Amino acid sequence: MKKLSIISKNKCLIVLFTIEILTMCVHAQTKECGTKISQEQLDYYYRTRESRRQLADQLKQERSISYFYAPVQFHVVRENDGSGGLTEADLITILNDLNTNFLDAKIQFFQCGQPEWINSSANYNFDSDNEESFCSDHDVANVINIYCFNSVIDDGTSVCGYSRNPPSVDRAIFKNSCVTGGNTTHIHEIGHYFSLFHTFGKGNDCTFWHPCNEKVDGSNCNTAGDDICDTPADPGVNTTSGCGSESNCLYSGSCTDGNGDTYSPPITNFMSYSSSSCRTNFTNDQDDVMHASALSDRDYLSCPLLSSCASTLSLSGTQNSEYYYQASDEITSTSIITSGVYSSYHAGNSVMLEIGFNASEGSHFHASIDGCWGTDIFRQSNDQSHHISIPNSELVVRPNPFLETFEVAIELNQGAIVSIDLYNVFGQHILTIQDGASKEEGLVNYSVNASTLPAGVYMIHVVINGKAFEKRIVKID
Repeated sequence: MKKLSIISKNKCLIVLFTIEILTMCVHAQTKECGTKISQEQLDYYYRTRESRRQLADQLKQERSISYFYAPVQFHVVRENDGSGGLTEADLITILNDLNTNFLDAKIQFFQCGQPEWINSSANYNFDSDNEESFCSDHDVANVINIYCFNSVIDDGTSVCGYSRNPPSVDRAIFKNSCVTGGNTTHIHEIGHYFSLFHTFGKGNDCTFWHPCNEKVDGSNCNTAGDDICDTPADPGVNTTSGCGSESNCLYSGSCTDGNGDTYSPPITNFMSYSSSSCRTNFTNDQDDVMHASALSDRDYLSCPLLSSCASTLSLSGTQNSEYYYQASDEITSTSIITSGVYSSYHAGNSVMLEIGFNASEGSHFHASIDGCWGTDIFRQSNDQSHHISIPNSELVVRPNPFLETFEVAIELNQGAIVSIDLYNVFGQHILTIQDGASKEEGLVNYSVNASTLPAGVYMIHVVINGKAFEKRIVKID
């Protein structure tokens, strides 16, 4: 605890102020959110509030607007010997959680590169004082860098995690236990990253500078609380200086606003201070705010591991780091891909691996004839049925998104050998839908029961007569 030295003739003031600080420190031992809103961020928000509100209103009228795809880089910190830390399965769950709960905000997340496994006992239990010196050595530019630690200390207090409202670095810090086991800190903190405030206001507590003063009748909802009108007024439930509490996902309190109206706060909202397991939803207006923020504040996000689209590419030399190449026509390569490196080639017509090419033992290499991803990397249609143009055939995947089952339908204009597989976002094979069977001309249907799969983004990989096509599909709860 920091020692306070106050020179004043009013000794009562000293005692009362000290008690308040003590109370805050005790409460903060189990603090959910360590995100702090800086004056610079508040100034930026107020300066752009009207323009971003207009954009959100526009998006509300254009629900068919395309998705915003946000690249993610995971950094998992473990002990020096590689023990501890989250598993790859945990990361899949985190990514699936984000994609499921940001689907209505038209934001989807994909892993830009393989997870970074950092063996550092010194940072296994992390102190935010070391954030800049530690994270700046590992950050990937223009990507959401997600760091997962055994514990996180901020200003001497244990916190579940934190991120930053824009403008800010592209970074989110998580305590492992708060983003696994059904907890929702990762969803809450990424909400901050895309411009959401807490439902009770623009700080971490109800204070003179950040009062929890939104009226229950919504008369000041545009300028009080979180400035969002379809989130009910919150008197600061579960904060130090707010009013009311939540237990077992039930609100307890008889708090009233300035009009004498009784609060009914949004206990299930992801941006509330309710218990993590109680939080299950964003509102429609929150979804619109986040999508507007993605387009206006975070529009620079991009995956640095993907080449620009060229007509042809001729590759040579040694590839020592992860990278993905794309060309609308042809890729030829004599490259040597070193052990441990991930690489893939995506071309429209042909991939030629010429004499000298070598994917070394321990490397991870993939080539496919699927053309450029270009600016539409990992894009998907929000239509219930999405059609992909394939020479001599037609492929339909529906519905998309789906709840439990989906259908893959292929209209073959001639006989063909057909293979269909499902992969997760990490490239892991999930199931085989069709294993290289010979099919006659006509309509071929496959009904896929994926009810046991977790919600998230998946890739359908189709090969027809040796030519590969890929389609992203989203499972929702």
